Amino acid sequence: MASCPANAVTSRSRADGFGAQYTHVISNFVMARRQGLPYCTNPWLHLEHKANASRLWALVGGSSFGPPARATTTAVAEQHAALAWRARPTDEAARRDVRRFYDGAPKDMAILQPPFAAGLNVAVHVRRGDIKRQLNPRFTSNGLIARCAAAVVGRLGRGAHVHIFSEGRDKSEFGPLAQVAPPDRLHWHLNAPIEATFHSLVMADALIIAHSSFSDAAAYLRPANDTIWAPTGVKPQLAWMYRHLRIEAC
Repeated sequence: MASCPANAVTSRSRADGFGAQYTHVISNFVMARRQGLPYCTNPWLHLEHKANASRLWALVGGSSFGPPARATTTAVAEQHAALAWRARPTDEAARRDVRRFYDGAPKDMAILQPPFAAGLNVAVHVRRGDIKRQLNPRFTSNGLIARCAAAVVGRLGRGAHVHIFSEGRDKSEFGPLAQVAPPDRLHWHLNAPIEATFHSLVMADALIIAHSSFSDAAAYLRPANDTIWAPTGVKPQLAWMYRHLRIEAC
C-alpha cells in the first residue's frame, strides 16, 4: 500500500454517529479533490448508539479512500459549508468514487441483503431513537411521513411495497404509518442493525428521507438523477450532497 504523502489531509477524529462521521469523511475527500490534495484515512474508533466502528468503516470501504494517515498529517474538520457554495467538476467524479468504494467493499449479505419483495420497494427513514419529542426541530410527525409515503405509493403504483426503518418497541408507536399500504405490502424494520438499515436506504427503488445525516449519506450514494422524497418540513441537512438528485416534497 502506498504511504501517505506529506501534503495530504485527513479527517479529524470524532465520537458522534455513523451518518455524521461518514459525511465528514466524504466532505473532506471531495474537498481534497477540489484542491488537488491527496486524502489519507483515519479509521473510526468510536461511534455513538453502540455502533461497531470497525465494521461500519469496512462497510463503506473506508480504507479505499486513501492510505493510512501519518501522525503528522493535517487533520481537518468537515467541509460542509465550503462545499455548499458552488459545485466543481471534480465533485461528481469524487462522488462516483465514493459509491465505487462502497460497492467494492466486502458485504456480509446475511446481514445486508435488502429485505425487499418482488416489485417496487419504498424505503422510509423515520428518525426516532435520539429524537422522540416533538419539540426537537428534527422531529417529523408520523402523520406527515404517512402522507408522504401514501403520495409516493400513489406515484409509483398501488402495488409498491413500503418498508419502515426506525427504532421503537413496535409498530403501534407509528400511528397512521400503519395505514400507508395493505398489511402484505407494509414491512416493519425496527431496531435493525445499522448496516442493514443503511444498505436498504441505498438500494431501495425509492427513498423517503428523514432530517438526518444518515439519510443524507444514503441519498448521496444513490444514482444520478434519482428522485428523493422529503416529507413536508424535511430538508436535506447537507444540501450539497443532493446536487445529483431530484428532490420532491410530499
